[in-house]
Parts: sequence; structure tokens; C-alpha cells
Amino acid sequence: MRENHGKKGIIYAENLVKALLCAYLVTGMFLLILALLLYKAGLSEENVNLGIILIYVIGTFSGGFVMGKLEGQKKFLWGAWNRSALFCSITAHLIWNVP
Repeated sequence: MRENHGKKGIIYAENLVKALLCAYLVTGMFLLILALLLYKAGLSEENVNLGIILIYVIGTFSGGFVMGKLEGQKKFLWGAWNRSALFCSITAHLIWNVP
């Protein structure tokens, strides 16, 4: 019984890492696209700020979606938990690093 619980925890940790990597990759890809648009199109600061927030939301939802798919059961709860945890960490980072 104890061994089964340990394996389940390891599988959960692996799924969490996969979901976070997915969220980071999506966020990084969109941030690179935004940087290219900033360079080529000369976007205003308001547009860039809105783009950054939207990119973080998209990355958060993609990580939550992957987490829900990997866990298989209670998909919505796993996805919501992952999204809320990632969103809280990003929000805290933005709050503390704004001058």
C-alpha cells in the first residue's frame, strides 16, 4: 500500500514538471514573438504591457490544460489548481518587480 502511494506521488511530480515546462515554452515562444513585433512594428508601451499580461494568461492556461490531460481524472480541478498556482506566482513576481 505504501509503495503505491509513493509511485503516485512520483507520477504527479513528473506530470507537474511536464505541465510547467509546457507553460514556460508557450510563454517563451509568445514573448519572443512579442519582442519581434516590438522591434519591427514599434509597438507602444501600453500594447506591450497588455501583450505581456495576455501571454502570461495564455501560458498559465496551457500549463493547466496539460496538467489536466496528464492526470486523467478530475481534469478540471487539476488544471484549475495548476493555473491558479502559476498565476499567483507570476502575479507576485510582477507586483514585487514593478518600480
